[in-house]
Amino acid sequence: MSKNRTEGRMIRKSISESQGFASLNEKAGVLFCMIIPHLNAYGKSNSGSGYIKDVVCPLISYLTIKNIPNLLKEISEKTNLKYFEHEGRKWLHSISFLDRHQNLPKDRIGQALLPSYSGVTPELVQSRVSSFTK
Repeated sequence: MSKNRTEGRMIRKSISESQGFASLNEKAGVLFCMIIPHLNAYGKSNSGSGYIKDVVCPLISYLTIKNIPNLLKEISEKTNLKYFEHEGRKWLHSISFLDRHQNLPKDRIGQALLPSYSGVTPELVQSRVSSFTK
């Protein structure tokens, strides 16, 4: 890895005062903290269960491919880290990342290649699909 690139994001002390974070159950809280270093400069990441398990939390036995989607839904409901679907794939986007948590000048962070959260969560997409199939 280049010396000019970071190896991940830092968690700010302000997490201690976050009502949203404080309301997460223990597993969701651990997953939230594990995800932060993996977000790109725009606060975005792939969020497929296999990716999260294999890359973000491979050694945490109680974070499983089976429970990760529900934990991501809880995180999305209670924090600014949103879990959503775009073109059939699942993504994460910290919607306040650039304004509150990114110190890099905007002209130095590069192009945003991953999709942005638009207000549609995987749960909303699933409920829409279910209503069409009934």
